[in-house]
Amino acid sequence: MVAQIAISLVLLITAGLFLRSLGNAAKIDVGFKPEGVETVALDLQTQGYDQAKGREFYQQLMERVAALPGVRAASLARMVPLNGSNMKEGISVPGKEPAPDEQGTVVGLNIVDARYFEMLEMPLLYGRSFNDRDKQGAPQVAIVNETMVRRFYRDPDVSRALGQTFALGQGAKAPRVTIIGIVKDAKYDTLGEDPQPFVYQPFQQSYSGEMTLHIRTAPGDPGNVLAGVRREVAELDKDLPLLNVMPLTEQIRVGLLPLRMAATVAGTLGVFGMLLAALGIFGVVNYSVTQRTREIGIRISLGAQGRDVLRMILGQGFWLALIGIGIGLAIATALTRALMSLLYGVSAIEPLIFAEVAILLAGVALLASYIPARRATKVDPMVALRYE
Repeated sequence: MVAQIAISLVLLITAGLFLRSLGNAAKIDVGFKPEGVETVALDLQTQGYDQAKGREFYQQLMERVAALPGVRAASLARMVPLNGSNMKEGISVPGKEPAPDEQGTVVGLNIVDARYFEMLEMPLLYGRSFNDRDKQGAPQVAIVNETMVRRFYRDPDVSRALGQTFALGQGAKAPRVTIIGIVKDAKYDTLGEDPQPFVYQPFQQSYSGEMTLHIRTAPGDPGNVLAGVRREVAELDKDLPLLNVMPLTEQIRVGLLPLRMAATVAGTLGVFGMLLAALGIFGVVNYSVTQRTREIGIRISLGAQGRDVLRMILGQGFWLALIGIGIGLAIATALTRALMSLLYGVSAIEPLIFAEVAILLAGVALLASYIPARRATKVDPMVALRYE
């Protein structure tokens, strides 16, 4: 019984932390506005498109999608934020090159088109966004986030990073890239990540056949917009499949799936464990009452009151619960520290959650003990003295 109570307490505390974390995740500022954005992934490589044909396809598609009723803004991006996958690339900043025996610096990377920041409503703090001048063959440019500037250029005035250059890629032939804009920090891989440096490259200078269409729709039914997108893609290439058609908010929720599953599993097992522990305590205390019937009868015949018997029997079940709760709290304190990477805005030791679960289990133990304890107060001393 003690082991069951301890395990139940650990599982219920873990589930409580996960649920609190899920609640906090919805309040985290991700650095952009995902509500109202639909995503459609396309992979031209599966259809054998070369770069020239692929560029032409995407240009025509964007013109058609932008003209659809209900489309407020549309953009292309290689990666979808917070869906569990992002690109990384090495960089070299002048004056901060790694030593020969050191590993190069790696930053997050995405390839986007000119309207990406407008579409996501991601604030552009300084400089400009991409435009038609940033095309293939033109000097390479990039937009970076605040953390990128603070970490590598260390200037209190973030705007002074405009015009600075860095090498994007590995090796001596890595192209030099000029910073033309600085955007607000955002969340890229997970909601709980620390601020990380991030670089955006223009699609026209870094072509990829695998792109995701992001569409910010007007309030209403986005299904009509998506139907229009399917129609336009089919007119351009009837054999090209549409992949991962879903709202951006749903993409983000997919990233929280491990946390939701963990909370569900821990909570379910914890509740079942608590019920088993309650049944076990009831059985133990009930058996004890049966074994102590003569003793209880003697106590009552010598003047013991019903409340004295009730307190004695309840105490037996309650002490079992207290021992289990004490062991469980010690285990939970050690275990939850290992779960910090899964928790958003929650400490590994939340006194309120620990206290609530401990009180719940103590209450369940008292309730399980009460029924046999109540029966013990009804023992007839004459019957008990003849009990074998």
